[in-house]
Amino acid sequence: LMKYLSNIVLITFISTYLFADTPDWSFNVNDYETNSGVTAIVYIDNVVQEGADDLLIAFAPDGSVRGVSSPSGPLPFGDYEGTNHYLLSVYGNNEESGSTFTFKYYSASDDQVIDLTEALTFDPPNPVGDAYSPFMLSNGTADTPDWSFNVNDYEVNSGVTAIVYIDNV
Repeated sequence: LMKYLSNIVLITFISTYLFADTPDWSFNVNDYETNSGVTAIVYIDNVVQEGADDLLIAFAPDGSVRGVSSPSGPLPFGDYEGTNHYLLSVYGNNEESGSTFTFKYYSASDDQVIDLTEALTFDPPNPVGDAYSPFMLSNGTADTPDWSFNVNDYEVNSGVTAIVYIDNV
């Protein structure tokens, strides 16, 4: 009886994990008027994702799928030369311009769907990212730099007045 139960557990494990189904994120590009191209690099837990069967998926504000991409291979030049990237077309209608689109990542090796932290404002036909400055996507676990210091370690100091713009705001 114990051997029988062990075999059942093994078969269940294999069928659940080894033969897991990729989520069905199909959609009809002809349902939409326009698109924007996205050149992206995906980091999960600070590691560039390179799985050959992984997917990057874009979602409209209503939760509908608006783009699916497999890895496009290493970038051919620039500061990110050799880094795996995704070329994703994000589809929508003109009245959705200005809407926020979100992303998920499917890791085939882990059979896991991961919510990505970053989003984009849909602005067709303008592209987002390129080989020199790819759109960076992550699951929000990036290391926070340690910018602490001891003021007593320095003899003099100076002040800086600055205006910082983020996304031109």
